Amino acid sequence: IINVVTSAVLGIPFCLHEWLVGGVVPWYVFTGYLCYTGLVLVFYSMIYLSICKDYGKISLFFFIGMVLGFLLSWALINVIHWDKMYSMLCGMAVGFAITAILEIALIRSYFRVSSKSYRPLLHYLKIHWQLVLGNFLYTLGLYVHNFVFWTAEQRMVVVKSFVCNQPYDMATCLAMFTNLSASTIFIVLIEMHFHERYRDYFNSVIGGSLYQIEKARHRMFRSITSETMGIARIQFIVSVIAFVFFVLIAPRFGMSSLTMQIYPLLAAGYYSIFLMYAFIILLYYFSDHTGLLLTTATFAIVTGLLSIPCKALPAEWYGLGVWVGAMAGWAVSYARLRWVDKHLDAKVFCEGLLVPRGKGAVPSPVAYSDGRITGTRIGQKKVLFVINTMSRAGAETAFIAMLKQLNDPSLSIDLYVLMDQGELIPLLPDHIHVLNEHPSLKSVLSPDGRKALRNTALKRLLMRGTGFRDMSYIIKNYKRMRKEGSVYIDKLLWRAMADGAPRFDTRYDLAVAYLEGGSAYYVANYVNAEKKVAWVHTDYGTSGYTRELDRGCYDKFDRVFCVADETMEKFLAVYPECKQKTEVFENLLDKEAIRSKSTLPGGFKDDYDGKRLLTIGRLEPPKGYDVAIQAMSVLKDRGVKARWYVLGEGGEREMLEGMIAERDLVDDFVLLGATDNPYTFLRQCDVYVHA
Repeated sequence: IINVVTSAVLGIPFCLHEWLVGGVVPWYVFTGYLCYTGLVLVFYSMIYLSICKDYGKISLFFFIGMVLGFLLSWALINVIHWDKMYSMLCGMAVGFAITAILEIALIRSYFRVSSKSYRPLLHYLKIHWQLVLGNFLYTLGLYVHNFVFWTAEQRMVVVKSFVCNQPYDMATCLAMFTNLSASTIFIVLIEMHFHERYRDYFNSVIGGSLYQIEKARHRMFRSITSETMGIARIQFIVSVIAFVFFVLIAPRFGMSSLTMQIYPLLAAGYYSIFLMYAFIILLYYFSDHTGLLLTTATFAIVTGLLSIPCKALPAEWYGLGVWVGAMAGWAVSYARLRWVDKHLDAKVFCEGLLVPRGKGAVPSPVAYSDGRITGTRIGQKKVLFVINTMSRAGAETAFIAMLKQLNDPSLSIDLYVLMDQGELIPLLPDHIHVLNEHPSLKSVLSPDGRKALRNTALKRLLMRGTGFRDMSYIIKNYKRMRKEGSVYIDKLLWRAMADGAPRFDTRYDLAVAYLEGGSAYYVANYVNAEKKVAWVHTDYGTSGYTRELDRGCYDKFDRVFCVADETMEKFLAVYPECKQKTEVFENLLDKEAIRSKSTLPGGFKDDYDGKRLLTIGRLEPPKGYDVAIQAMSVLKDRGVKARWYVLGEGGEREMLEGMIAERDLVDDFVLLGATDNPYTFLRQCDVYVHA
């Protein structure tokens, strides 16, 4: 209410001047005023939705408003035959109004009750006046150079009310659009990565050891460097592409040559502005209001003052003031972040108050309480297991058997399924708390399950931005795999899947990555735990994993378990430095349950009276079914009366069926598909052949 009323009142004098002095008809003035107030509502509401992380809805609402506004303008021009300019203004006003209404409705669903208490807000603005002034100076810096050039020779006055410099203002607009993606990308990166590191640091301050605090602080500032460099690289590529596009295309649509002369240096200036803005957001995080004021004041003053003499320079140099002002502001913000890094301990431990001073009852002596895990009792150890999927496979089956044996009252056990999917999730023991809110129970080996898996992967690559951040990593390892002759798409994407997965606030006593790849990367980089353990189930030398893919992730684990001696040998051949912390831990199986299931009804449905060979495993390249089919062909050629059965599903079914038909083995090599109980088949077969 305060914001909207203030904005509405400030707009009235401009409208009166436009009407009384400029002579614009009242209905045109009123429509413009509605457009302005609609825009105020749109942007103010967008702030709330950004806080709620509802970026998808923001984009959708803008799209709906834009489309409806365009359609209305078209109808007013072509159907009702109104004036084009007024029709476009009406379309914009209605489009903004619709966007604002949708945003406000969604906000009301988040904030259902209002305190109607405004005095505390005004008091907050008084206390944090630096935030108000800093934001004003930043906004002033964005436009002060336009104010300066509105006094230049090219200035134009519209209806005695509105001043503009059309070539310069259009060049500014193009420059801003060229670099606008940097702002969006950085906000997303901040929300997804730096925010986690920031939170981990302060969780360590409240409840961690000195080592944990220092480690979390180091990771936090390392994240600042990597995120800033990442956005600089991405935005540079985007800016170059946009620059080339505007230079080649804009003149064809009537853009003046003067505008295109001014544009390049302004584009460079706005590139620097948005990098500076990234550092300003980081200064917000550390409550460095002094740094905020120094940065924004430097930016606004240098830009404004230097733009004045630039009016006398050739058009190519008009944007020099913007570029120098942005670089000056960026330099100040960078220096302040270095200062924050140096003085962070004093700021946190000496200036901050974990418990505010005041009168009344003494606060609880509990300094930190993690209420995320329901049912955690005092004295219980908090344990987290992370696994890639819960599909029907050997490692996952062994995992469930182990969890059943971990039903210990002293343990509170969480499970996070990285890809949010697997048909074995319902078989998990009752004492396991699954962190996934709505996991898919589709098999990742079925067509529907593979489709769901691809959708999850695409969301993390595109919507969460990991595809941009990990692009160089993916391309580099793809080229290496191509050179070596085998491309493993799943191995290539595990890093991005881990980077794009949700995070959890809980601090664990122990975190276990039960599989290689995604779960290992996630636990190593994004789980806050006293101890970390990795489990290796595969031949590390031939399964597609490499040090380049892992990025030293196993250095962050306190212990590495391998399921067999040979598995450990192959792992240590890749990671010899992990020898002291690696040992064999065989899969724990419930033998009695297996024997019991083997006696249940089911098994082979045919009446074959020869020797039955059986293999169980997913239909994927590592299982080597192409070799098994060739072996069956040899048996048949030698006259051996045998039939080979395979239990399992996977992406190679179609290819294997082609091989079987090609060798005339349709009745001899049988793909049975997946089953809930393979043990009956095991009991009934003559020979079991392990893939």
